[in-house]
Amino acid sequence: MSSNNLNILSVEQIRSVYGIGDSREVPVHECDGPGCGKEETKQNKFKKCSRCWSKKYCSKECQKKHWKDGHDMKCEAVKVIDGGDKIVKMEVGIDDIDDTNYQRIEYFKEKYGRLIQLIALQVLLIGPNNENPDQTLYNKTHVPILFLEALPSSAKYPRLSIQTAVTLPIAMLGERYQESLYETIRLYENSKDPKSFVVNVGLSYHETGKKNATVCTPFTFGSDFLNWKGKDVHSLYERYKNTVNAMAGGNAKDLIAAIKKNA
Repeated sequence: MSSNNLNILSVEQIRSVYGIGDSREVPVHECDGPGCGKEETKQNKFKKCSRCWSKKYCSKECQKKHWKDGHDMKCEAVKVIDGGDKIVKMEVGIDDIDDTNYQRIEYFKEKYGRLIQLIALQVLLIGPNNENPDQTLYNKTHVPILFLEALPSSAKYPRLSIQTAVTLPIAMLGERYQESLYETIRLYENSKDPKSFVVNVGLSYHETGKKNATVCTPFTFGSDFLNWKGKDVHSLYERYKNTVNAMAGGNAKDLIAAIKKNA
């Protein structure tokens, strides 16, 4: 199915979002090395931690630094069965969280990261309780949470889509998340262009009979993104969310092809 007659982005718009046909490098992910801050781009891909897949580094030096800085205590091995885009099963060894779903979220974030980044900003500008008439940027005190739901087994891995989203105070989250999110904000403010900003976003999925799996990740923005203020971010959010869900469900094949062709 193509994107015709759907309230989603057009091929031209999706190409613009991903910087396709543009010489500029589009940020994808920030190096997880402590204090590094270098940004991965489509043209300069980072290497993943080969053990957990959830962290990415610009260099071996950053990976070693992060390992000594505490990642060695959190990194859990993941065994991929039938790898690549045909991942069907993952085996891990932690009892207190569901790591299969954790890895599904990481894969979802990786696959639709650029769109998720923009959805997070839209949700933040919509504001807590959908009340933010001045479109205040609450990125230092709040975090947009995207709640995911499962797609049918016929859908391609990771078989997830965006159900809804809210903006929550960081203080409402667990202590572990609070510490990490505040630290991210502090480090970014001390090392970045004061005109740019960081938005932490949470992606959460709950499967019946299992514990919640939640991934929090920071996305960086240039000051030009503040041009969105004053626009109808509710409509933008619906269109971007619908775009992710259409692609995740195997629809909007013209958008999927446009991205894959230029990946």
